[in-house]
Amino acid sequence: MPDALAGQRALDFNLSHDGPVTVIALARGKTVGVDVVALPCRARFLKIAQRFFSQQESASLHALPQHRQAARFSDLWALKEAYVKARGEGLSRRFDSFAFDLERPGRIGFAPSFDPIHQVSSGQPTVPDVLHTGWHFSLYRHFSGLVIALCFSEEGNLPRVQFRRMNPFAPATDITCDPVRQTTP
Repeated sequence: MPDALAGQRALDFNLSHDGPVTVIALARGKTVGVDVVALPCRARFLKIAQRFFSQQESASLHALPQHRQAARFSDLWALKEAYVKARGEGLSRRFDSFAFDLERPGRIGFAPSFDPIHQVSSGQPTVPDVLHTGWHFSLYRHFSGLVIALCFSEEGNLPRVQFRRMNPFAPATDITCDPVRQTTP
């Protein structure tokens, strides 16, 4: 049997669940992490962000209009979970030791080792765009409010992403999850 697998690239997988939703990510030749947020944020999400997010992420979240804060929290949380899962670090990695910037529409900025001392002319800490960090991030939304974050290693071409609804009593069907943001390789 090992001869049949010779020359095949490794298959990696990761899974996440929230409430009644389970997401499985499969990737050949790449390391992958996934997180899904299906339930509304808890009322104290701003306190959670202040405790676990970088100072810049927390300040950016607080600066948003109140009606946009819960969605931004879910986006950041899902990206952070996907990243630590792809790295295999789980909860051993402090969520404030790396940072995401979601200020530019459609883009994800990422600092794998966040250094709040790095300043720009405004005097605010910054998170650079991903250039050569070795990771690519994508954020998707389903019309139901579901948020899915994918993190995968940048070896080779970007993978094709497909979403399917699986039910043991019915055929699988494609579902649409709109890409909201991503890094550019």
